Amino acid sequence: FPVTILFAGELIQMYDENTVFVITTDHGRSEDWRKHGIDSESGRVWLMIHGKGIHPRGFVKLDSPRSLSDLMPTILKITHGIKSKKSFV
Repeated sequence: FPVTILFAGELIQMYDENTVFVITTDHGRSEDWRKHGIDSESGRVWLMIHGKGIHPRGFVKLDSPRSLSDLMPTILKITHGIKSKKSFV
């Protein structure tokens, strides 16, 4: 996980300020990082959004489950200003 964050940071430095990065996973991992889909932790996935006008929020735990289908409203809000209740930002 920390190596991934370092790589993302290096990648972000290579692009201009108008680039938006949305980085996530398709599933979580168990606490021992060997399995997925068995315990409650495996249902959690991480999401990083970085770009102009996006304020750092650190670790955010949501009150209700969200879906990868909520990403499109989030991207549309960031890139085109289209508001939606499903947006993460």
